[in-house]
Amino acid sequence: MGREVSLRRPMMELASMFAGVLVGSIVGMLPGIGPAMILLATTPLISNFDLVNLFIFYSCLISSSQYFGSVSAVVYGVAGEISSVPAAENGHALFRQGKGAYALSTTSTASLCAGIWGIALMLLTYTNIDRMTWIYDIKILMSIYLAVIIGMIVYTQKPLFSLVCMILGIALGKLGFDSLFLVHILVPEYTMLDAGLPFYAMFSGLIIIPALWRYLKSSPVASEGFAEWPPIAERIRTMFTLPCKASIVRGGIVGGFMGLVPGASYMLSSNVADRIESRFPSTRLSRLLAAESANNSAAITVLLPLLLIGIPIVFSEGIILGIAETKGFGYTVSLEFVAEHVPLIALMLFIGNLVAWVSAGVFYSFAISLYNWAKRWIYHAIIGVVIASVCYAGYTEHQVVLPLITFVVASIIGMMIPWEDSKFVLIFGFFLSDSIVDNAYRFYVMYS
Repeated sequence: MGREVSLRRPMMELASMFAGVLVGSIVGMLPGIGPAMILLATTPLISNFDLVNLFIFYSCLISSSQYFGSVSAVVYGVAGEISSVPAAENGHALFRQGKGAYALSTTSTASLCAGIWGIALMLLTYTNIDRMTWIYDIKILMSIYLAVIIGMIVYTQKPLFSLVCMILGIALGKLGFDSLFLVHILVPEYTMLDAGLPFYAMFSGLIIIPALWRYLKSSPVASEGFAEWPPIAERIRTMFTLPCKASIVRGGIVGGFMGLVPGASYMLSSNVADRIESRFPSTRLSRLLAAESANNSAAITVLLPLLLIGIPIVFSEGIILGIAETKGFGYTVSLEFVAEHVPLIALMLFIGNLVAWVSAGVFYSFAISLYNWAKRWIYHAIIGVVIASVCYAGYTEHQVVLPLITFVVASIIGMMIPWEDSKFVLIFGFFLSDSIVDNAYRFYVMYS
């Protein structure tokens, strides 16, 4: 009986790891299915997990979603979420040159290295969290936000227009009832706008739909340009001969740090790494590797504030924290929980990263098969998936009209703005509006 119990425990943890990788692959491969949406859909199921398996499942889901998000971004040129924007821009350009297999194979290997770096950071810091709280000092946070905002605006094609887009994005992000100031901003009371504009509808309209329309008008990639996925032995050898090593290191460092920043995390780390890399002598490949290294390392370090001090950095973590709290997880519990279980979570993350790395070729072949089978129709199908996701996201919040209206208007605006980097600045401001404005207000109160 004792042996049965001792064997059952690791099997449950391995099952949670594999489930997280599988669900993460779905999240990554299907544009429009973000981590938060899939967690909302599976809440009744994952609520039955114990605390250890819940965090193993979630950590492997987030990590693997970054692996497989690059597959659809590179093959189809469509960013399923904001962290995949650089992969869609740089990776798909390589794909249309017949270098898709090489780009993705190299990217997955670089992501594995960045994931190991993120796991190492987790193991090095989890016992010294009291020395890391400086990053959440209001002055440090405001300095980070200010530096990122200035960098995002300055390094665009039209800096002045991007500044206007940033202000507009922040204003749109604050629209609705503000829980800090306890007032309605730019809207009357008790309307469907109380909760503000839905982010996913904004992102889909501004970023995804214009990209889909662009590829619908372009000529399909010739099948003979697709290269074969390299065998495992060759991929292992490339670990020691990776190109653009400096880009991978820079991306891993940026991601490891950005994962700890509220609001930014892995969602924006890839974009920040891409902008930093563009200031160096760079190629499409080096920017792709830097961005994907960043979001993979950030997808792991983003777990630290949640596990160690109970701070959810992204919305999906808020869902997980809500489930964990029903099982008695809190600050006093978390310290004991972390001391006992973080090494195990790190081990499962390592195995999950290896599984994702090995299976990346399978998903690439699947994506290529779909592309060969459907050609141009694949983009019509993705549009259908995006619209269905917008409707489902609205349904979970008990309203569909507002997400659809937001989606249509954002799509029109996205089609009208010719500069991709300015559109991203707008969605960047929208995404970080609460973090920027709320922390700016706290800074003013504390130091005025």
